[in-house]
Amino acid sequence: MLLFKDKINYKSFNGNGFKAHLDAPAYDHIGPIEHLTCNLAVDEATKENGYFQVVVGSHNTNVERSEGGHISEASENAHEWIPVPLEPRDALFFGSHLAHRLEGNRSNHYRAAICATSEA
Repeated sequence: MLLFKDKINYKSFNGNGFKAHLDAPAYDHIGPIEHLTCNLAVDEATKENGYFQVVVGSHNTNVERSEGGHISEASENAHEWIPVPLEPRDALFFGSHLAHRLEGNRSNHYRAAICATSEA
């Protein structure tokens, strides 16, 4: 197993989220690979502080992307986004082709998560 990236996502209060996207395009320079990310919640992830939202089954479809690798607005609006609230120490595993997004942290508290991405 090859670890590509590890990081701490530290979302400050009133901080921005992440637009709808796939992770796979970020590694196109390496070649056609599949990778897996583990998001380990340090703090609770809620609607208010910007939890993950995913499109179930999107890893098996051709998701339309726009400039910069984000999911096109039309494609984003055409899908049902499922919220993924997490408690501290919960882990969310997802592949590089799963459509996901995070809304901004609208709470008055910081939220942290540890992420590790490896070859699948």
